Amino acid sequence: MRELKYEDLSDKQIWLVSNGCGGKGGVVKPPHKLFFESSCAMHDVSYSQGGCEEDRIEADVGFFRAMLKDCEKVSGVLSKRRYVIWAHLYFMGVRTFGWRYFNYRHEKLSLASLIKSMEGAT
Repeated sequence: MRELKYEDLSDKQIWLVSNGCGGKGGVVKPPHKLFFESSCAMHDVSYSQGGCEEDRIEADVGFFRAMLKDCEKVSGVLSKRRYVIWAHLYFMGVRTFGWRYFNYRHEKLSLASLIKSMEGAT
């Protein structure tokens, strides 16, 4: 059986572990949250899987790369630059404050285990 990947998850499964852009439980949502929503959801899933500090760095770098891919879809040099700047700010935010929300644990959970535990909790 092949390993479950983020792309295999249903919208319902993603939203079981994701709050979109912004800190978990945070009332304030950052600018352009809809533009980066998919990248934020993927990042939230990675943070829910948890693991060690190296896993957190990998999640944050993956988030940054995903946001830069989002930015490639923007037409117009000035608009694209603005979104790239926001991607850098989001990245700096998760690197600075993300430790509060990352699930530090001995071993990173597989996606299948994470989804099973979240579906069982509802």
